[in-house]
Amino acid sequence: MLCYSIAPETKGQGEKQLEIFNQMHVTVAKVDEIYFDGDADSLSVTGALGQMTILPEHMPLITTLRPCTLIVRAGDATKEFEIEGGVLEVRRDAATVIL
Repeated sequence: MLCYSIAPETKGQGEKQLEIFNQMHVTVAKVDEIYFDGDADSLSVTGALGQMTILPEHMPLITTLRPCTLIVRAGDATKEFEIEGGVLEVRRDAATVIL
């Protein structure tokens, strides 16, 4: 899946450039251990209001996480982690899960 964003006008060119974000940086960690730290296509978790899948260019948000199977997808690879809860912060180009 590709997400597109129009960049601000480039100085002197008068044209807008198209940025393509097809991945985001995902970090899944505890205070003393990192479970995943890399680029991914999506992140699926159960937040305070239910199941959600985060894709590149997702709107910023912060939510608590419920016990669930956290799923990180990168290309053809899928990594799954059983979690008891935590906090998710999503930015334009990254998602961080603190367990």
